Amino acid sequence: MSDSEGRFNLLFEKYYPKIYGYFFRRVSNRTDVEDLSMVTLTNFFEVLGKKELEFPDSYLWKIAHNQLVNFYSFSSKHKIAVGYDDVENIEHLIDPTVEENRSPYFKMRVESLLQCLKKNLEINDYKLVQASIFDGKNSIELSAEFGLKPDNIRQKLSRTFKKAKEKCKKIWN
Repeated sequence: MSDSEGRFNLLFEKYYPKIYGYFFRRVSNRTDVEDLSMVTLTNFFEVLGKKELEFPDSYLWKIAHNQLVNFYSFSSKHKIAVGYDDVENIEHLIDPTVEENRSPYFKMRVESLLQCLKKNLEINDYKLVQASIFDGKNSIELSAEFGLKPDNIRQKLSRTFKKAKEKCKKIWN
């Protein structure tokens, strides 16, 4: 077994159950779940082979979200499963390169999430989220803009999304 095969096997063992579970909760067809899981892990492995990632787990989840978005955006037989639990990952749902191909249902659900964030967050928290998601600024850029350390920015974003998630839950109940 080559070095890269061994690395892929370790990666597979570590992440496949989590990725599979993520897709299983959102896609009803087991074959689609398996395909999405394998494509996600294969794409992740290819990226790891090309460059060093600062936060590989985050990058893997971004790939998974993009796979799910593409799956629902380009497959008219499926409806997008965007719910309150996606508030924490909304930046992965907003991709201008596929925006014009998305269904009206998908756009409506993302817009609901955005309105919920705006309504339930303090103005400074919403500005931080907005700069992170829409301006694409990383934690270092945000730390300079908001006067916090990069680790504090990541913690603040995480807490902000968790708080918004609980408040936005009522939209889908």
